[in-house]
Amino acid sequence: DIEIHAEADDKDPEKVKTPLDRTGSSSISSMEEKHPGRLVCTTKCTPDSAVFQDLNSKLRAALDIEIHAEVDDKDRTSLISLRRNLNQAQYTDALSQLEDKLRAIDPEEIHPFNPKKLTVAVNDPRIARTHLTRATVFPRIGAFEILLLWRDHRSPDSWAQAVVFSKLLSARWPSVDRLVAHIASLLSRRVPLAAPLASPSAA
Repeated sequence: DIEIHAEADDKDPEKVKTPLDRTGSSSISSMEEKHPGRLVCTTKCTPDSAVFQDLNSKLRAALDIEIHAEVDDKDRTSLISLRRNLNQAQYTDALSQLEDKLRAIDPEEIHPFNPKKLTVAVNDPRIARTHLTRATVFPRIGAFEILLLWRDHRSPDSWAQAVVFSKLLSARWPSVDRLVAHIASLLSRRVPLAAPLASPSAA
């Protein structure tokens, strides 16, 4: 008898999950591996969290803010790899949707910010040069990483970076509507502050 067998990765990438801590972020070791030295505040990071409020205060004090993306836009169909990219259009479509919805944000609701800059800079070497090793292939395979970059009066020549979405950490595609709402909330002038702790006498 002769039989033909196949081993294939048949898992839906949108349903694959990585271990999460209690805040909804990927484990600290994963964050340090994928985004060394960067602040991470993804859509799981709620407005009443300390990380969210810290990032919002930094953005309010910023001289300039930019939105960046690390996107796997390389044609890898010739690679003999289980991780080959067979649907490159999905990356460009998600990026196009993100930019369209960013442009719809009301500039009156966010940080004093040039509305023309509500566009996404793709695969800018700056985001690789400062936080990834020289040996790292950029953009990384499977990457759809959305970052906010900003500089302030204290370090006008130095751009800080925060990750607001990471496909490498979450192993899933973003909900574009949710991601845009998250970015708008981070840039908002009216972020709700955490509720103060009740005093013992009020209990």
